[in-house]
Order: sequence, then structure tokens, then C-alpha cells
Amino acid sequence: MHFAKDGTALSQRGGFWSPGGISRDVQSGSLWVADTRSGQVVRLSERGDELWRRDGFLNPSAVSANPTDGSCWVADTGHKQAVHVSVTGEELWRGGMFITPADVGADPRDGSCWVADLGTRSLATGGYTNSAVVHLGADGAELWRGTAFEWPALALDPLDGSVWVADFGHGQVVHLAPDGQELFRGGDVPRPYHSVTVNPADHSCWVGYRSVGREMGGLAHLSAEGAVLWEGGSLVSPDCLSADPSDGSCWVADEGAPAAVVHVAADGTVLWRGHSYSQPLSLSVNETDGSCWVADANLFGAGLTHLAASGTSLLEIDGTFMEVSTNPSDGSCWTYGGGGGLLTHLAADGTTLWSATGVGSRPCVNPTDGSCWVADTSQGQVVHLSVSGAELWRGGSFLIPAAISVDPEDGSVWVADLGTLNVRAHTSSGSAVVHLSAQGTELWRSGAFNAPRSVSVNRSNGTCWVADTWNEQVVLLGRDGVERWRGGSFTTPSAVSADMEGDRCWVADATTGEVVLLSADGAELSSVGGFSDPVSLSANASDRSCWVADAWGAQVAHLVIWFADVPPSHWAFPSVFAAVKAGIVKGYPDGTYQPTAPVTRDQMAVYVSRALVIPSGDAAIPDPTPPPTFSDVASTHWAYKHIEYAVAKNVVKGHDDGTYKPDLVVDRGQMAVFVARAMVTPSGDAGIPDPVPPATFPDVPSGFWAYKQVEYCVGQGVVKGYDDGTYRPGDPVTRDQMAVYVARAFKLPL
Repeated sequence: MHFAKDGTALSQRGGFWSPGGISRDVQSGSLWVADTRSGQVVRLSERGDELWRRDGFLNPSAVSANPTDGSCWVADTGHKQAVHVSVTGEELWRGGMFITPADVGADPRDGSCWVADLGTRSLATGGYTNSAVVHLGADGAELWRGTAFEWPALALDPLDGSVWVADFGHGQVVHLAPDGQELFRGGDVPRPYHSVTVNPADHSCWVGYRSVGREMGGLAHLSAEGAVLWEGGSLVSPDCLSADPSDGSCWVADEGAPAAVVHVAADGTVLWRGHSYSQPLSLSVNETDGSCWVADANLFGAGLTHLAASGTSLLEIDGTFMEVSTNPSDGSCWTYGGGGGLLTHLAADGTTLWSATGVGSRPCVNPTDGSCWVADTSQGQVVHLSVSGAELWRGGSFLIPAAISVDPEDGSVWVADLGTLNVRAHTSSGSAVVHLSAQGTELWRSGAFNAPRSVSVNRSNGTCWVADTWNEQVVLLGRDGVERWRGGSFTTPSAVSADMEGDRCWVADATTGEVVLLSADGAELSSVGGFSDPVSLSANASDRSCWVADAWGAQVAHLVIWFADVPPSHWAFPSVFAAVKAGIVKGYPDGTYQPTAPVTRDQMAVYVSRALVIPSGDAAIPDPTPPPTFSDVASTHWAYKHIEYAVAKNVVKGHDDGTYKPDLVVDRGQMAVFVARAMVTPSGDAGIPDPVPPATFPDVPSGFWAYKQVEYCVGQGVVKGYDDGTYRPGDPVTRDQMAVYVARAFKLPL
């Protein structure tokens, strides 16, 4: 996972068995990953693309990048060696006299490497003997060896070449000079120090110590001279640390129960804490705000968690939860579990509105009226509950009603009945997909399925997607039950979630660990792998994303539909990606972004309006008060609300004849005016300061109508000129350029 400073999950990369160590090359931004179980070392680009993958290791436990030449040192624990790998993956050197090399630190000043050798573990005492810290030259020659350690971990200061060692067995912290001389050894209280990281900005050191008995583990922040700057943290097992030299803070991976990622300020203040998951089985997105509820079935997990669209935890409730369904109209959710098999209706703030046992599981909310349908597997029935929990209807003839999906258009409900299962033969009898009316009347039943495990209604057209698990297919049914499409290259399709806006469907394959996006005709639009057991999906049409619950992987991922015509190599990819995540721009129904298409005045108003209400989205833009401002932008115009909002914020104006001319293409001069006004809203042009001569561009002199706005955008770092020194204000603005301007103007995280 890649986290922003505020804890927002920026990206996630799968495809690893057991990533045991990572190291970032600060020069190129690339990332080195040691995958212990697969015996591979992988190099990723700054955006997470896999550059190459090298075999030939046996339990590689740690990596350390050298930004000077882009190479990397690897602790190959299984082969008892240190390995030096070039930036292209070529093996430069392998060797050394080690027993259990577990940690490495590359020195960018001379290309040398420090190795922490755990030594031999005693099964009787649990301690280590023959531990050592070794300094190797760039060519692998042994420069220095120190043996006054037991179970060491190390961190190198890249600016002065000194090394900090967490000496677990002796309960001490040691600071070594580049030649191995001890600069400091000690600590106010002997502690089981197990992890260490250096802040090169001030040469200080963070060390993590584990909990022992009833005493909690924590962190200690030491100055270069060994003085304790801060100590505490109430952690269990802080086994991985990383200091941020920009602000002196430290990121901590706490492997205790529950596991967590913690961001600690230099003074010890906890800036952010994000719990991981033990067995997330179900999730449900709120399409209104993009947030998501996650049900974790394991008692030692996060329980029921409410995540913002950015991944920030809004609410956590302890317990064992297995199913969850959200009502986007009020943010509440229905959930099954909670310890004792409760079916509970929770408000958005976590307050219990209603709960009961023995009613059923697998809830599915109808957002139109707030009611909830649940499956009572013990009785082979489906139950319809009012928003207050009153039973409206109960009935049906099912064997194992495994999944329910409501069509809010008419209140009808689709039910997937697993039937009687023969697990060994992968066959079932009595399997069916059944369509019930809002009153519970059976409209039709189809038995052409083999263990259907998931159903999802597309409320825009009433069709329903079905995961036909043991037939290894996905099926699209019409509202009348007629099959419109059946197929797909799946092994165990276990979950489906319809994307209402684009008539697409997300499909999870439990065996291959892939999440696949299908078009209405069954064409595979994209595929993301790296999951262990993706058991639940929840699509959000408003931002083209999908949340994934990975039960065995103990993680939750947030995927977004991307555009084939804006690959990562595209010059504007970071800005387009940032604008999509912020809900400012969207693509076309054919899955493209059309980056070179010109931007019109109505589109421009939409982009700017959405940017002004980040992160709330279109829902935060108020409905205009009649009558319309412009004669050619009626209340039925697709961008009417956005244009009126931009007018109210003094961002746009009309023409002298009272029109807005929404279809006119925006040029670079007009774009600067739109964006400059948006940055000083609601002051408008009056809030933009007069420029200081001389003019930046020869083709935008002081007499040019948009001179002030162009110069303001230059000063804010929003626009730049061309190589010939011109600005070209009359050139049309394209969609990729617009994303860049908006991303810069509103400082979207790239």
C-alpha cells in the first residue's frame, strides 16, 4: 500500500506472495521489493508499474537501494549471502560469510553495504549466538566486522555513513561510525529494541521495541548523541519503521493484534492510525459520498469500519461482522454479525437504530424507501423489513438463499439460491435465480445455474448480473429473465457488482485472485490481479470505482476504471488520475478519456464547479434558483447546475447578448480567466492582483484582455509557456491540458 501523509491510501500493488522488505530509490522514485516466499526481488516504477522481476534468491529478507547508481543490495537469508544487483537487475556480486543475514543498508557515498547477521538461534533460550554487524565494500570485500551484538537490526545514515543498530538481545541502541567505532551505546532502560530508522536531516534515530508481558511496546526517538527526545506510543510490535526527513515524523508498521500502520510526529503525536483487517468478508459503498462500510468477520480485525472515499477511517466498531449493505440516501447501513448473529441497522454515526437476532443474514437495502431484504437460510425464506425493522413480508421457496439484490426502480428483488451442494463434484441440485416482486410474488425462476453465489441489479435498466460459480461463467439476465449474455474466462466467479452508469459489471474470481471489468456484451475491459480471496465487491458509479474485500489477503482495495487512451506513460497521466480521483473529470461511455478533444465552455464550468466543492462532488453543488441566467442554458441543459454555480461564484460571465454559448471551444486565454477567478472565488477579477511588469510572454502584453489572469496563473504555477517563450492564448484547450491546469490550481495530490 502507498499512503499519503494524512493516511489516505494512494495506491495498492498486488502480485506478491509475502513482501518482506521494501526500499525506495529517492533519486528515481522507484521501489525495490523483496518477496520472501517467491524468492524474487522486484523493481517497481514510481507509479507502481513492474519494471522487472529477478529470481535466484532463497528467502530474501531485506533490500536497500543505492540512489547514486540505482543499484540495490539484498539480504539473501536462505543462501546466507549478500547480493548486489544493478539497476537493470544484473547480479554484480554475491557472497560473504554470514549465518542469517537479515538486514542491509547501502551507503550511497561509496557504494558499500552494511549487513546485520542474526547468527544462530538457540531453541532452548530463544536467543542468538554468533550475531554480527559487517561492513562490505562495493566490491564485496569485508571492511569491518563487529560481534558485540545479539539479534541486530540496522539503519544507515546516508549523509554521514554512520549506522544505528537495534541490539535486541542486549536491550540497547548502538551508534557506529563508518569505520565501526562505537559513538554511542546504551539507553535509559534496557528494552527489546527490534527495528530502527534514521532521519538524515538531523541524524536522529527512531527505534521500536516490542511489548513484553504486560508492558506495551513503543518507540524511542534519539538524538545523534543518544539523548532520548521522546519515548512512548503504546504499540505491540513495531517491526518496521521509516523516518520522514521533511518533517521529522516516523511511519510505523505495528504487527500486533490488531495490526496497524501508525504515523507519529517528531514530538510523538499520533498523526494517523490505520488498522488492517483480519478477514473482511463484505463491503458496501455509499455512492453519494464514495465512502464504504467494511465488515471484518475475525474478532481480532477492525470489526465494522466506515472508510471515506480516500480510505480514511471515519468510524470503527469492534466485533465480528460478516455482511453489510449501505443506504446512500442517509448513509446508514444494515449489517449482520456483531457477535451473536445480530441483524443491525446503524445510523451513519454508528448509532444502533434497530437490532434483532434470528431474522436473517445477507442484508440488501432498497435506497428508495430505506427498507431491507434479508435471507433467512435456516428457513429457506426471504424477509422484507421496513426501515424500522418491522417485518413487511416473509416467504419464498429456497434451499440456500445466498445473495440478494434489490431493484429500487420497482422494489423487486433478485435472489441467488445455491441449492444442495456436492462440493467434491462441484455440482448442485436445486440451484436457481429467482425474481420476486416488491410484494414477494414470484415473477419467474431459472434453474440454468450451478451454485449461483452472487447477483447484482443494474438499476438503470433493470438487468441483473449473476456469478454462476461452478459453471465458471457470468450471466446477464434481462428483467424478464431472458439471458442476454453468458460466458467469460473465469475459474470461480464468486462476486459481481453492477456499475449502473456505464452498464458494466465488476467480477471477482476467487481462484485466480483477479477482479475483472466486463461490458454489457461480455467483453473484458480490464483486469486487476494480486488478490487472495476477493469475496465481495461494491461498485460506485459516481466515480467509476469499485471496492474489493479480500478475505484471505486481509485487505480492502479501491479500484477505479481507467482509460485506454491515457496510459501511465502519457504526459498528463498524473493530473488526469488526480482529477478523476477528486471527482472532477470522467470519461466517455466507450471507456476512453479523449485527452486531445477540445474543451467547451459548458465543460469548463463543470470542471471548475466540481473543483470548488472537493471532496463532496456534484451533490454539494446546489440546485439553481429560477429563472436561468442565460437564454441558451435552460434548466434542462446537462451543465445547467454547474454553470449557474460558476456564475454565483464569479467564475464565469456571459456575452453582451445575454447568452453563454456553452458549445464554444475554450482557448488558453479564456482558460486562464476561468481558473484565476476560481482560485480567488468569490472575489472574481477584483481579487486578482495587478501584475508586476514586465509581461512574461510576448504574445500576452499588458494590453491583452486576459493579461492579469494569465500572469496570476503563471505566478501560481498553473500555466507555463512554450519553448519559444510564447503563451499562445488563442490555441484551444484540450482535455488533458485542462486536467493539468485544474490539478495545479487546486493542488490536487499527484
